[in-house]
Amino acid sequence: MQSDISHGANPYDHWLTLSKSYTWRDQMGKSQSGSGSVDVLQALNIVDNQCGDGGVPWVGGQNAGGKGQSPILVVSDVVKAGYNIEQGHDPTSGDPGQSNTRVAQVWQTPADAVDYARAVLGDVKIETKNNADRLALPGHGLGPKIEQDRQTGITALSSLVNGNTTPTPDELAKVSAPGTQLNRDVVETIRRLQPQERAVVVGKLSAEQATAANVERAMMLRRLLLAGYQEPHVFASAAGPEIQRMVAVIDREIDQVLYETRVRRELFANTAGTVLELGGKIDGQGGSVPGQRPNDAHPVENGATAQ
Repeated sequence: MQSDISHGANPYDHWLTLSKSYTWRDQMGKSQSGSGSVDVLQALNIVDNQCGDGGVPWVGGQNAGGKGQSPILVVSDVVKAGYNIEQGHDPTSGDPGQSNTRVAQVWQTPADAVDYARAVLGDVKIETKNNADRLALPGHGLGPKIEQDRQTGITALSSLVNGNTTPTPDELAKVSAPGTQLNRDVVETIRRLQPQERAVVVGKLSAEQATAANVERAMMLRRLLLAGYQEPHVFASAAGPEIQRMVAVIDREIDQVLYETRVRRELFANTAGTVLELGGKIDGQGGSVPGQRPNDAHPVENGATAQ
């Protein structure tokens, strides 16, 4: 949008042009069917006066964006359509997904998927009618979602480790990363650690779980956008560039999160490994107990120098 504006173009013009083209087609259809006696000049006046009030065909075939019509929410509407297409439902349905699918296990309803998409990607509100507000909701990326889940994970895992929650399979699943499963042995091992070490391990496991979960959600969101774009009316609309931009944003977010995770792991793992190696050497030398020099003619015995 900033690029279009900097080149003197209105990023909403293609939607308005599309709406006008449908109004033209409507007038031509009436003339050819004999249901109207509108000539070319009259049709031109109607198109200019309506100026996009007729909206454009959108998800499910209903016109949107025009006068008295629902606005077009590019991200929300396409993600909802993609969710329903993945579940075999009508593109406009609000019904819950099938529980045996991974998408529905992450987001139980289309509304849940839409809420996540709007938080991460933002949204664009399109209205083609006269004097319509042109609004854009900014997205905040994966970072806030990862931090939110990390804090939730710390609370849940700490409750398990402290014995406040029974480590049932369901409770363990809440603190496990996608594709992995913490078990009772892990919880019991963490319990035996010193408090400071326990806090570090809980924080690290929670961060890994939150990162893995949100990367998986981002990849699912990418799939929903591409699936929703295949809805015939969306595909025929002017939403293509916006959807492609959102897919590119998701790709960058995933790359950035993985890059930060890799750098963090390399830096902290090297430091921790060095500390453990030094600790092992100290333990091997008897800790802090000073050793005796084998060639000392007068060694210290019981606090006194031997003669």
